[in-house]
Amino acid sequence: MSMERLGIWDTINAGRSMAFVVIAIVMIPVICFEIADSELLTEYSCPLGDTIPGYYVGDGGEDCWNGADESPEAEATEIFLIPDLIRGVGVTIMIMGFLGLTTKVIADGISAGLSLHHRDTEGSDNSQPPIS
Repeated sequence: MSMERLGIWDTINAGRSMAFVVIAIVMIPVICFEIADSELLTEYSCPLGDTIPGYYVGDGGEDCWNGADESPEAEATEIFLIPDLIRGVGVTIMIMGFLGLTTKVIADGISAGLSLHHRDTEGSDNSQPPIS
């Protein structure tokens, strides 16, 4: 059985691929946490029951009929469960990503070890049956 050696460009491409995966595993949860903590997922209830996005509170423009959103006491509240769900997605991606990456690194190490072992024993006189 003939085994090919990886060239420099194959190694560089594999490294770039691994770097992209690590960046994605780190950045996607960070983006999820930033979105969950932003004012995009908040709302304010006007006195008559109308709701406006949280980022309209204290912006200088009266968005409620009586301008209640511009009073110093006006405070936006989180939209029920959505920020928590987005944080959960971020945590899940991070945990699963690092578990997958760890598994890949272990599998690559085993594969490299078996490949080196096969290369070293290819020319020897050991006539052991293959492991099935």
